[in-house]
Amino acid sequence: MKRWLAVGCLALLATGCATRAPVTATGTSPDDHVAAARWTDRVRGFYRDNVDLVGRERCVARVWKARFAELENLPVDDGFAALARLAREACVPGANWTRVAAGEGVAYIDFSRLERNGATVVYWVRWEGRAITVDYNVTREIANCSTKMVAQLHFSAYEAGAPTIISDEPQEWHSTPPGSVLESVLRAACAAKTRTATPAPRRPTPTKARSLGI
Repeated sequence: MKRWLAVGCLALLATGCATRAPVTATGTSPDDHVAAARWTDRVRGFYRDNVDLVGRERCVARVWKARFAELENLPVDDGFAALARLAREACVPGANWTRVAAGEGVAYIDFSRLERNGATVVYWVRWEGRAITVDYNVTREIANCSTKMVAQLHFSAYEAGAPTIISDEPQEWHSTPPGSVLESVLRAACAAKTRTATPAPRRPTPTKARSLGI
């Protein structure tokens, strides 16, 4: 019974019900209604105790599915504690990421890896938001702080803490829309200070050259 309850609690968690209405159990026994209500309360308590996972329920659900074998035999309390630890490792930005912009999504820069050579900066960005179907994306960007132009050098998409798509194909230079999250990220990167200059970074290859295989 205790193992079954633990599995039930985690399964309910995977539905993201913590931020929705209580689960109903139409056509089931009163005991099922009581159990569903208890699970809902337990899940809500999980998010009250782990506020950094609020808004990342989809990622938590993916972690639960990916790591279920490690959780299914645990008692209820241990199962939730283990899930919180695993989800935090997979879903929450580490201390190296600094939040720099929010709007239709949230962006973080890893300033410890930012490189500068004159007006050119290269930096890593973590993107989270409603328009992103995976848990988050990580990109490596190059920007010219004089012209306010930016291009992408690397892209990777993550689910449950693991990359599902990786591309090192450089993209075209483009300007950022005024007032956008992209513009805020560019400004934050250009305003960052670095201790020493770094070698000139690799620049995106023009479209025509790439099409010829150069």
